[in-house]
Amino acid sequence: KKISGVGTLAGGFVLLGAPPTEGFDAAGQSTGSYAMSDMAFSLAGAREFGAGLSAGLNARLVEERLDADSASAASVDIGFLYVLPSGFRVGLSASNLGSGLRHLSASSRQASLIRLGLSNRFAKRRLLGAVDLVKPLDDDPELRLGAELALTSKAFLRVGYSFEMGGNEIPGLSGLSAGLGFQAGPLVLDYAVSPMGDLGLTHFVGLGLRSGTASAARPPSVARPAVGAGQSLPA
Repeated sequence: KKISGVGTLAGGFVLLGAPPTEGFDAAGQSTGSYAMSDMAFSLAGAREFGAGLSAGLNARLVEERLDADSASAASVDIGFLYVLPSGFRVGLSASNLGSGLRHLSASSRQASLIRLGLSNRFAKRRLLGAVDLVKPLDDDPELRLGAELALTSKAFLRVGYSFEMGGNEIPGLSGLSAGLGFQAGPLVLDYAVSPMGDLGLTHFVGLGLRSGTASAARPPSVARPAVGAGQSLPA
């Protein structure tokens, strides 16, 4: 929600669950079934500071459950966006900065990373092109390319490619993605598909609700223009 003199505020809730899974001990004997789930609550704010500069902050609380064990952690994302006089947008963000998760005697860090993105519009603003350079703090850099074509003011075609500079860890075809986006009033529907090598195809479906005149949302991880540097298609 946009608040005059303050900026834009938003909240979110994500729940990921899985059906009961059978467990086994070291001898291969069944130990019964167990359940697992992830939850995340977030509160975000963004503001324009003039002269083409904007900044945003997102605070998040994550909880993971594995059978009777649970773990929680807090993290923040911070990002900056600068619009050049030529129309190019440059974005810089840092994500998942915070404490790690601990299950029983094992602990794990959150997947912290830094992104630098550049985007612009072409073909009378119907084509959006973008490039991201992503650097996880504990892994090799990744280069991501994305494009979005406005078929109509309410329908969008997307394609992307992700190149891992340290070598692809997934055997087979991976890195490519393609998707479609539709908007009907405040409702936004997104679909995307991406091959995951020998694991087969991965499908993503998103349903969102937007206020104002913002256009179709982009899927969370597929065929998406540069994080922090993306632009909204006009409604």
